[in-house]
Amino acid sequence: MLTTKVGDGSGWSLSFFEFWAEGPTTTLSSLALSPTSVTGSTPSTGTVTLSRPAPAGGALVSLSSDNPAAASLPPAGSVTVPEGNTSATFTVTTTAVATSTTVTITASYGGGTPKTASLIVIPPVVASLTLNPTAVTGGISSSTGPVTLNGPAPSGGALVSLSSSDSSVATVPATATVPAGSTTATFTVNTSILVFSTTVTISASLNRTTQSATLQVNSVVPVL
Repeated sequence: MLTTKVGDGSGWSLSFFEFWAEGPTTTLSSLALSPTSVTGSTPSTGTVTLSRPAPAGGALVSLSSDNPAAASLPPAGSVTVPEGNTSATFTVTTTAVATSTTVTITASYGGGTPKTASLIVIPPVVASLTLNPTAVTGGISSSTGPVTLNGPAPSGGALVSLSSSDSSVATVPATATVPAGSTTATFTVNTSILVFSTTVTISASLNRTTQSATLQVNSVVPVL
């Protein structure tokens, strides 16, 4: 408030003039996700950043997801930037998906322009394939092949394709199903009687990824 004297011709009187200067408005500067691509059931961390330190009592930033079935936010649907701070983090929880899914996360504060960020939730892939044992006698014994995904299988399970480099020596089922919520399926490799020992490659594929393991199939004919 500014006070000044104004002359009226016969004396002096006081007149008051008020000037209000509004301080800078606190707005939401950015929303970031890290990482921006995750395998379903792997979380991502979100960070909201304000233009200025949060006021007394903190700043409540509203959050939303356009696909909460694939990527969900804190139950409160918001995150609080503590008083005097400029940023806060929150967790985006994801679920297993059958196909790559892009989810838009939105943050808003104080009636300003909302900020958005995209999170790609991807389906699981084959992480490893092992054979036990890795050497068998053809036609006499078999091997077991656990195949493991890098994340839980989605609803309905994950169908992993199997193949053998030489089905006349070692055969595998066409597929192995990883149950929903699980990461592993087991299958059997059956072998044939051989005159000469050989090596066969067993492969497992899912979502354009393949892992392989070798099996030594030995002859039943004694070595002289």
